[in-house]
Amino acid sequence: MLIFTNWEKTFFPNHMKGSVAFLLSLMLIFNVKGQEMNKRTGLIKGSTYNTERSNKKKFGSFAGDGSGGGVGSTRWGFGIKGGINMTQASPDDQFSVFSYTIQPENTLAEKEYYNSSENKGFQVTFIAKYTLFNNLSISLQPTFASYKYGYENNYAWLDFENNNNSLFLFYKHEQTLNYIEAPLLLRYDILNTPIRPFVHGGGYYGRLLSALKKVDVSGQDNASGATEEFNGATSTLGVDDQYTKSQYGIIAGGGISLSVGPANFELGVDYKIGLNNIIDESNRFKDNTLISGSYDILDNMKLKNLSISMGVVFGI
Repeated sequence: MLIFTNWEKTFFPNHMKGSVAFLLSLMLIFNVKGQEMNKRTGLIKGSTYNTERSNKKKFGSFAGDGSGGGVGSTRWGFGIKGGINMTQASPDDQFSVFSYTIQPENTLAEKEYYNSSENKGFQVTFIAKYTLFNNLSISLQPTFASYKYGYENNYAWLDFENNNNSLFLFYKHEQTLNYIEAPLLLRYDILNTPIRPFVHGGGYYGRLLSALKKVDVSGQDNASGATEEFNGATSTLGVDDQYTKSQYGIIAGGGISLSVGPANFELGVDYKIGLNNIIDESNRFKDNTLISGSYDILDNMKLKNLSISMGVVFGI
């Protein structure tokens, strides 16, 4: 009910007082309804904002929103990766079972090392990653790595009085080295997008778990009056004591990462350069089975390794 004041009674004629009262009543009603709608709209907006924040915390966000993307939107990430590797042995000093009074320019006994493409192994890695800044992170990657490298050498017996009498022996040596390694890497993500290229680098330290040597022997015998080719038995030996218990080196690599919700799917390539001699020089001549059985003495060497891996990391 509206009550007119003295001012309103003076300003409005008597025949208009009813109409004015009706209009004022409508204005009051619309004013109350408008305030109620504003309150409801504010609640909806606040609820939507809180839901978006909750989803970001739960699922992470892509790099496009400036959060670093997927795992980049959280501080910690854990995952696993695996793949193949190819190893190249780099001998520093070479040794032989023979001692020469005059060193020949070339000998059949000289080792011919295989290329890295012929020395395939594998690795499995656990990843613990911590994001320092938006695009910069550090990770510890404990790895089980199995490396292989090989070489050949040949020996010959010749009768200088009778050229038809000769014996040739061909040896193929394959070494398998199993390590537990602890690479520590610093990584930089180049872009802030769901698909991100990255580079990383650092160092690693490894402990030898086991070392195996496989020897295949074949030959050609011309001393029995006719040419006869033969294949000897394949032998496998444990040679842990021929190698040092640890190795260390540097790593450089890169790859590409795809963020899907809280997960990063990654494809990467790493190149390792060993910095220490992996042969135990104090035990070089102590294994008579190697010296007299396979006519082999290990050279001083370092390992270089190229690995390709695929994996996934989850942000928490």
